[in-house]
Amino acid sequence: MNRVKVKTFGFPEIAETMGGTSVEIYIEGNTFGALLDAIEGKYGEDARKALLVQVMKNGKEWIDKEDMTIAVEDGDTFSFFTMIGGG
Repeated sequence: MNRVKVKTFGFPEIAETMGGTSVEIYIEGNTFGALLDAIEGKYGEDARKALLVQVMKNGKEWIDKEDMTIAVEDGDTFSFFTMIGGG
């Protein structure tokens, strides 16, 4: 079982559902798909769908949100960002 930190930026409804903008989740498995399954299992399908906009792993690597095989290790942090327009 892997412990993963999940951070959200720009998702007030999801943060309310999760109990904050930064939570730790324990997942069975070691892939991004397993992390999304754990998010859905704990917070619902709407949370999973809403978070799939922009995703960063460990604060330095943007990941392909469609690639469910991305490796997840104990202690990783996944940050989920909403798209923000501006100019």
